[in-house]
Amino acid sequence: MASENRISNLQKFQWQPTISKERPRREMYVVVVGESSRSGNWGRYGYSRKTDPLTSADTALLGFANVTSGSNLTTLSMPQLFTLTPPWQPEVFDTVSSVITCFRQAGFKTWWISAQGVFGTGDSKPSMIGKEADVWKFLSIDLDPRGLYDSRLLPLLDSALEDSFSRKLIVLHTQGSHFDYRNRYPEEFRVFGSDSGKSWEHDSYDNSVLYTDWIIHQALVKMRKSSDPSAFLFISDHGEALGEGGASQPREPKSSESGI
Repeated sequence: MASENRISNLQKFQWQPTISKERPRREMYVVVVGESSRSGNWGRYGYSRKTDPLTSADTALLGFANVTSGSNLTTLSMPQLFTLTPPWQPEVFDTVSSVITCFRQAGFKTWWISAQGVFGTGDSKPSMIGKEADVWKFLSIDLDPRGLYDSRLLPLLDSALEDSFSRKLIVLHTQGSHFDYRNRYPEEFRVFGSDSGKSWEHDSYDNSVLYTDWIIHQALVKMRKSSDPSAFLFISDHGEALGEGGASQPREPKSSESGI
């Protein structure tokens, strides 16, 4: 199995990182990985709806334009985000460890906290990456849980932030805007509705972005309570098609399926 080959190769692969004496004694990095979140539905990138009122008003955040995912599938894009795997050579994933291990080899304590689950008869590629961390937790057994939102990540983020270790890397892997979008946010975030003239998938997708904006803001508020030198990154694994250019649109779930 590929996972068995990779476990064997992980023991051989060394990043050989070094930390200069000029580096601060304490450092903290928080990475929030979005799911199916496309920049075109975020206000800071020109979208007409205010789907990101909190993060767009945060002047400390820098938005990156012209960023393209190497794949439209999480199982392929995540190795490209966290390892040296190029889009045209996915088999490289079985020969290298991820940046999680790089941080560990540099003396950091690492966390992987996922609102997603471990899928299939063996680990998925994202979960294999996650299990390279010192502390890992997967909160779902189903890719499409209903009534289980990304806010579940925040208490675990608190625990990681409170850890006394001097250098930390904390990764939060969200459900984000994965279909069915209507299962991704609580009722109070159902702001955009069908009276807008947009389709149900656009409305519910935008609500999921609004909720992600809130999750990012909460993570930043928690992180900024620390005086340690720190950096924050939000990046999505890939975007999402909502029927543009003739792309097939998702089937509208029946009321009994929507979770609402």
